[in-house]
Amino acid sequence: MRILVKDAAAATVAFGPYVTPIQGSVTDPAAVKRALNGTRTIIIPSKLGALIPALTTAAAAGQPRDVVLVSSAGAPSGGLLNVFDADGAVLRDAAREASVRETVPGCTVVRAARIRDVPGGVSGIAIAQASAGAAVEGEVCREDMARVVAAAALCENKRGEVLHVGNVAGSPPPEDVGAALASALAGS
Repeated sequence: MRILVKDAAAATVAFGPYVTPIQGSVTDPAAVKRALNGTRTIIIPSKLGALIPALTTAAAAGQPRDVVLVSSAGAPSGGLLNVFDADGAVLRDAAREASVRETVPGCTVVRAARIRDVPGGVSGIAIAQASAGAAVEGEVCREDMARVVAAAALCENKRGEVLHVGNVAGSPPPEDVGAALASALAGS
């Protein structure tokens, strides 16, 4: 897995042999191009930067990418919440989500109202297809969100769905997040 990071050495220490870090910024078109070279699937967990022009160019060249977007569009926002949660403000930006969906019509959007920095793997995970206009509810820990996003990236029968994700207190964690995702995509 290739990741675009500000500090490649820190990413190597943090993730070890599981990633190939590409040093750069999402605002640097050359770094984005290096990171996208040869990829099939892109996971967008934060700002878009130069990704939209790069995805548009790739699609025009006959090299479309499968995209999974992490989002909180539709979740409560505003006021002090945006001041103290800048990353969350990026994820709540509905224009960001609309821009990606317009550029990559088949992208999969994985939404949670709030992503928390607490240990994961201890509660159930609810995954459901979003109905039109449905408000985003619930919280999910970052680790569980990452498990759902990874399962979405590996899933072959995505069709541009919007999925809502949240932890379910008092419920055991799923043994197979991919199977839970497949069940949600099948509508069961």
